Amino acid sequence: MQRRPSQGSKKKDKRYFPLCLDLDGKKVFVIGGGKVAERKVIPLLECGADVTVISPSITEKLRNLFKKGKLRYLPKAYKRGDLKGAFLVISATGEKGINMEVSEEAESRGCLCNVVDDPDASNFIVPSVVKRGRLLISISTSGVSPALSKKIRKELEKRYGREYSLFLNLMEGIRKRLLKEMSSERKRKKIFHSLANSDLIRVIKKSGILAARRRSESIIHKYL
Repeated sequence: MQRRPSQGSKKKDKRYFPLCLDLDGKKVFVIGGGKVAERKVIPLLECGADVTVISPSITEKLRNLFKKGKLRYLPKAYKRGDLKGAFLVISATGEKGINMEVSEEAESRGCLCNVVDDPDASNFIVPSVVKRGRLLISISTSGVSPALSKKIRKELEKRYGREYSLFLNLMEGIRKRLLKEMSSERKRKKIFHSLANSDLIRVIKKSGILAARRRSESIIHKYL
């Protein structure tokens, strides 16, 4: 594998490719056991990742997760060779020397690696995220201004409320049903488009999910 160029030779106008990763069952190592590491571990567990934390000490919350069998914990300092089998690595030690060692080993193993607050030592960065159930809205300034990402995230959190999560739950059930019962792909696409562009989200917010179910059936009925 080619070495990552030194900081001085990096492109000034770096571009990132956005994607969503399926981490279910994947081995993920988090180096560090403080509050920053804790914030990284929680969403990884929510995605079904097989998380191992390596750190001489960990927060109380991480220790409770370990006791419940939610994650693996190696109570020691990181050393080269610890990342064997890793799919993704996050280094959150706050120690630049250790973070660089983690980055170098991850690169040699072909792993995805994020060093917190150091994009140049990472081969991916973590965006700010608005989560509403299945809805994920990611915001990134390509590492230039995390503060702006945070500002935009707060604005989007006000704009997209819990009704979007309920709408997607409703759509999931409808989609499964129509894929099973309706053979015409063209007709299904028309229904999905009509539902997405209807007033269902407003109905959910104003009158609740039962009213939205009735409304969705009236829309679907037009195509039957």
